[in-house]
Amino acid sequence: MKKVVGLIVVTMLLATISLSGCTDTFRIGSEMVYDQTSSQTIPENSMWYLRLEFTETASVEYKLTSDKNVDLVLMQDSDFQNYKSAINSGQSFFGYSYIPDGSKENTREVTRTLNIPKGTFYVVVDNTEFIGTEPNGPARVTIKLDAYYP
Repeated sequence: MKKVVGLIVVTMLLATISLSGCTDTFRIGSEMVYDQTSSQTIPENSMWYLRLEFTETASVEYKLTSDKNVDLVLMQDSDFQNYKSAINSGQSFFGYSYIPDGSKENTREVTRTLNIPKGTFYVVVDNTEFIGTEPNGPARVTIKLDAYYP
């Protein structure tokens, strides 16, 4: 009996020591889909995006930091294509919309956590006047994104 208790204590101690330096989120029974950090300098009057594809509803968290105010928006595929056409042509066409719970206008730092359904989506960092923020030169941005299938 003493050997079994001693073995359990040693096993728990080793597990605690090995996990103490772990900084990643660990979710039991979840499948990680995305775990990435990306940085980019976005020129004034430009945008940058991350394309996300999900085969089922995913739990998603992303954090943006920027040295200048920018707009962070989450869009479905069809809205992104309309937005991209407007940006590329220089038109002030607003035939697109974005998902408010996954977006924030005129910000330097924001974290969003939400469930996103099956489909193709875009996390867009906009450094133009199309959405809300007046650009003020190039913006250095970093996005940390994690997504899991529950």
